[in-house]
Amino acid sequence: MISPTECGSRSDTYRVTLDTQESSQNTECALSKMINICNLPVELKQKIAFNLDSKDYASLRATGKIMSESLDSFSVMNNKLTHGKISRYVEKNIREIMCDNLIRNLLGGNQTKEITLSLKNCFSRPHPILEGNIQIGTEYLPDSYKNTHPDRICKVVDLCRNGITSFIPCGESRAFRPDLFPGELWNVAINFKHSEINLKYLNDIFSSFNKVYRHTEDTEKFVVANLASTLRNYWAETPPIHVNKKDIVNLSVAYPELFHAGDNVVKVIRESIQ
Repeated sequence: MISPTECGSRSDTYRVTLDTQESSQNTECALSKMINICNLPVELKQKIAFNLDSKDYASLRATGKIMSESLDSFSVMNNKLTHGKISRYVEKNIREIMCDNLIRNLLGGNQTKEITLSLKNCFSRPHPILEGNIQIGTEYLPDSYKNTHPDRICKVVDLCRNGITSFIPCGESRAFRPDLFPGELWNVAINFKHSEINLKYLNDIFSSFNKVYRHTEDTEKFVVANLASTLRNYWAETPPIHVNKKDIVNLSVAYPELFHAGDNVVKVIRESIQ
């Protein structure tokens, strides 16, 4: 049998528990409202959004009217970049988002097979015949066969090769015979002898890739960026004899735009495979 005192005690405990639960729920509700991104100033919304990739940026912008009014569309951002109507404070972030969006569109399925395949098929690997050599290149199928070579992919790879002035890469690899094998992938590559690569040559190689990337207006510039990232990643795992891994890592700091674009390509390709 429960005494009146005990009943009262249990009632008080029950009431306190309810009060505590209500208080906790109210606090969570209040915190939820406080941290709701829609309630933040426009500048903070943009700062958060600019740290997303283009896919998540578009998703955030599509959550409602408040976000769509606070965040510019890709077309508006592109127009601002084209006409210089943007502050230097956010220009880098916007260029990165626009770059990511362009890469995703290129790999989205309805683009030219030439660029899509060349982006997906970039490689760095030991040379199949020449011992101690590596190949950096790509395989692709041109959108149209022409009577003259090189085509657009070959041109940018040749520019990268020819821009290496401190030494001469040990030959080139180019394999395409549309007259004999009309449906086969074309292959274009640069060969490097591992034992010859030192820090000076390393900087010269990626300086050439960076120059070609920055001066190429068409979408094949992203092939150049992907080749640079693919080569850097290969050498980060298997550095040349005269170079250490720290030197490889420092390249990302020296050429941020080049490697950001290349890393974006790798990331989007991985996402498409998963």
